[in-house]
Amino acid sequence: MKLLALSTLLVTSAHADMGTPGLWPLPQAVTFGTQRAQLSANFKVDVVTTSAESDAKTNKVPHRIAGADMVSEALMRYSKMCFPDHTLAKSAASGNIDDVQLEVLQIQVPAATRNPTLGELKDADETYKMSISFPKAVLSAKSGVGVLRGLETFCQMVQQAQYQGALSILQANVTDHPRFSFRGFLVDTSRHFLPFDVLREHVDAMNYNKLNVLHWHIVDGNSFPYVSEVYPKLSLNAAYTQRETYTMKDIAVFVEFARLRGIRVIPEFDTPGHVFPSWGLGYPDVVTKCADGSTGPLRADLNSTYDFINTLFREVAQVFPDSYMHLGGDEVNFDCWNSNSDVAKFMKDHGYDGAGLENYFENRLLDIVGKLGKSYVVWQEIFNNGVEVKPDTVIDVWKGFDKKTLEQAVARNFSVIVSGGNYLDDGDGACCTFDGWKFYAEDPANFD
Repeated sequence: MKLLALSTLLVTSAHADMGTPGLWPLPQAVTFGTQRAQLSANFKVDVVTTSAESDAKTNKVPHRIAGADMVSEALMRYSKMCFPDHTLAKSAASGNIDDVQLEVLQIQVPAATRNPTLGELKDADETYKMSISFPKAVLSAKSGVGVLRGLETFCQMVQQAQYQGALSILQANVTDHPRFSFRGFLVDTSRHFLPFDVLREHVDAMNYNKLNVLHWHIVDGNSFPYVSEVYPKLSLNAAYTQRETYTMKDIAVFVEFARLRGIRVIPEFDTPGHVFPSWGLGYPDVVTKCADGSTGPLRADLNSTYDFINTLFREVAQVFPDSYMHLGGDEVNFDCWNSNSDVAKFMKDHGYDGAGLENYFENRLLDIVGKLGKSYVVWQEIFNNGVEVKPDTVIDVWKGFDKKTLEQAVARNFSVIVSGGNYLDDGDGACCTFDGWKFYAEDPANFD
């Protein structure tokens, strides 16, 4: 048995009439009892690390991960959040509720899954069960991520009677698992650069809300803040400033920060559109020069473009270890391709229209990414335009709550992400207005 004790808690008086706590998101099943107990002045958390062979055998399966441990790090964070220092000084005069106390929270988790790697995070089991009785509460989970979700629920259940008052908790039984395995949040750092301290705040907020995927729209036509070592002029010429960039070293630290909170980081490098002018500022030959003098999508007709992508994405695949990349594919300007004489000749020679060239590009792109060992997400236009994508492609539907596209994609056995209708800056479809509550009235699975 491996024990990890949190800081000793000294508490003051509490009221017994605080009612049931509000839990967010609401667990799959929760029942509250009538008994409430104050947390003991000696309250602690014990972690029982079990092996697959027997729950009675502990510490038999070695941790497979070097570096920080997900569960240990979570306990340090939650001890500060749930049991803040200002509760410690009011202990001596503490009375108790119904002469019972909660003395220990015991966490049970298998050793083999308590600290999943970045590669294992996608399939980590988030299920947990929690029984809060007195003097001992038990949280059992199938992985370290499940422990995180259970600790968040436990933290929300701890209530304080008044400012600097005692901490108490209501008797309860909780069974919980996520309804959707992908619960994402998108940040766009090309249009609006966000420093890492702000990104970390986003990840912490995602953890509190039990979200598990950060979709990082890291670059776009507006700017290119990702610092590539293989193509350094991308950020040198197209970042807003050289202070507003993300180095590979800093990204690795941030990705690990997210892992410790049970959150995957999926980068988006949107192609062949959404690359101008940023990509062309450093490497002008990779983008299409339109007839009006502007620049447009990538040069889908040139083999050198695919060599460029292969080299860049090989680097990106190492920096972002998740098994998925988001490849974009939305809002491709066919008019620019048609207006460029070289591209237009290539299209004519091969019998392509704009959609045909897009299909050609996407299939070469997916081959590149697949050979790098990655799966991929694309925006819905790729599907809507009839591009013949691979069976394991994930379709990201963003044009409103597009039931038709959702129905068609699912009917063809594609996995889908529902993004439409959930834009925080455009909640009701009209620019710059927001009605957040409508999000909760819309069931993302209600399209058939």
